[in-house]
Amino acid sequence: MRKQMKGSITKSRSTLSCFATIVLLVTTLGPHPVSATTYISVEPIPSRDVVGQNALAKILSAGYPNLELWSNRLLNDCGIVQNVIDVLASNGAISTVNPGNTSFLVAAGGFEAVTNPSYVFTVRDSGPDAVSAADIDVLDNALGYVLNQGGTAHFSPDDAKAYDFSLDYAVVTFADTLTGVQAKAFFDYVGTIDSALWSGRFAGFT
Repeated sequence: MRKQMKGSITKSRSTLSCFATIVLLVTTLGPHPVSATTYISVEPIPSRDVVGQNALAKILSAGYPNLELWSNRLLNDCGIVQNVIDVLASNGAISTVNPGNTSFLVAAGGFEAVTNPSYVFTVRDSGPDAVSAADIDVLDNALGYVLNQGGTAHFSPDDAKAYDFSLDYAVVTFADTLTGVQAKAFFDYVGTIDSALWSGRFAGFT
């Protein structure tokens, strides 16, 4: 994902830049967990640096609903994310990521006015059976590389200094979970209030 959230920047060949102005959309899922949480966000839509601007424009012309459908099929039918985790684990690159402490789904996210489906991870990074910071870095970077990203995001709202950068963000809550299309509409609306939060340089959202 070509965006950066509070507290993170991945340093690998899958990351080309860091980012400054962020909107974080959080749906209300219940009480705030006692243990600290890290979120990872990475798009399955390739970077223009990899496929070129014309090819990327053609991909995006499919529209958000079709891209979301494709992303879910890539996730659930092809198992691309789980395959990355399995390969990393089988080769000893990570050892603490498991279904008990890491979950992921397709949700809306974007950068500089473009909203795409993203693979958003919720990672428990403290307490018993927590994922280590080193494994979060490896997983984040590996996903960025496999999915042909220019950059990815991982961040911890619980600890602003958990990662390399402490950046500004806003949290907006809703009573129910938004669909990807509804989230995109919200992000678009934010742009009518303050364009810097939506289409400004380095503006990202998820």
